[in-house]
Amino acid sequence: MIDLTVSLGNILTIVGFGASVTVVIYAVRRDVDVLASKIAPLEAAANRIVDKLESILDRQARHDERIQAIERERDRTYPHQQRRQT
Repeated sequence: MIDLTVSLGNILTIVGFGASVTVVIYAVRRDVDVLASKIAPLEAAANRIVDKLESILDRQARHDERIQAIERERDRTYPHQQRRQT
């Protein structure tokens, strides 16, 4: 037959398990907060690098467009000259 009585040991086991789970949850949350505070400056630095790269690529694209415009104008002005393939 199954004993359905609750003893002090059962209650202490449940309370201890609940306390342990609570401690683990708060410890993990604290670790996540610490990691988030360490990652924030790295993310800001990465964003600055990305902004600089965007600027460089934008200038490069505008430069390439200017070169292509100059080449088109040259080809229109001097159609008899062959372009060298590089």
